[in-house]
This record gives sequence, C-alpha cells and structure tokens, in this order.
Amino acid sequence: DTSIMISLSTLVYNCTEDVQSLIIPSGVTEVTVELWGAGGGGSSSWQYDGDGASGGYANGTLNVTAGENLTINVGCGGQVALGSPETGGLGGYPGGGYGTAGDASGGGGGGYSGIFSEFINQSTALIIAAAGGGGTGYYPGGFGGGYIGGSCANHPSRSDSACGGGGSQIAGGSNSCSSPGSALVGGNGDGGGSR
Repeated sequence: DTSIMISLSTLVYNCTEDVQSLIIPSGVTEVTVELWGAGGGGSSSWQYDGDGASGGYANGTLNVTAGENLTINVGCGGQVALGSPETGGLGGYPGGGYGTAGDASGGGGGGYSGIFSEFINQSTALIIAAAGGGGTGYYPGGFGGGYIGGSCANHPSRSDSACGGGGSQIAGGSNSCSSPGSALVGGNGDGGGSR
C-alpha cells in the first residue's frame, strides 16, 4: 500500500480503501505534497513469475485557501494472483483492474493516489500518482508514472502485442486482449477469462 505526505507541519495519509479529506487551516496558502501510486500484484502461477510493477511518484506545491476542502484518495496495492487456474488478483483501491484467472493468473493492478479540489473527477484533479500494473505468469506488469506509463513490453525479457499499454495523463492504456483502461480506472485482464 502507499501513502501521501502533505507538509503543513507533516501529515501522512495511508491507504484506507475510502475517500479522505483535508480542510485547509486558517493562514495556510500553499501545501507541499508527495504522492506514491500503489504497486500491482504479482503472479507465480506459471513459469515466468511475472512481478507486479511499481506505482508512480509525483510531488509539487499546491496553492490553497483557508477552509478549502481537499479530497484525497490513497492507492492500495493490487492483490497477488492466487494460483493456476484459480483466480486473478483483485485490483487495488481506487481504480485498479483485476487480473484474469487462467493457466497463468494475473495479479490485480494497483490503485492511483490523487488529490482533488472537489469531487473525484479528472477535471478536478490537482495532482495524481499513477499505479503499477499487475503481473501474470507470462509477463510482468507495466510501471506507473510519467507522461505515459510503462507496458510489460518495456521489460527486457518480454515483448509482445498481448501486453497492455501504459495510460497517459488524458487516457487509459491500450489493451489487445480486453477493454482498455480509462481516466482514473485501470483496464482488467483478458476479457476471455474471468476474475
């Protein structure tokens, strides 16, 4: 699981699998923040032991006003796949996609961490740290972060069209096997399987 650190004095928010908030105290005009997206779950269900990928990191200074209510989501890690051919891992809160069950069950993707000015929506996001993808028995997960997140094809041992693509700052990543992710929601594993 991950955390968000906010420097007023220093406040640390951890994964609770629920929305959290911060009401800005009187006299505070800016806050310095650090966010870590949660990592994806791995898999040891087949010969390759695909690792879950690391989440991204983001930091910055936010201009705020006294009495403002910031909405905070802290990412939780994706679950490890529970064997073959049992079940894929559940995605981490919030927005992590699930891993598919099958001969090489996949781990769930991690949850992003983000701070929003109001309700949770891409248009109200002040800063976000992307999550990492879940690994499968065939491939490792793709890392979160940057302008475009990683694909499992970025791993030196794998390169294949079946890898999901990393999401960008405005769109979900591509996926040749199932539906792609969307804003603030990761894509799920192979649509031909089931969680």
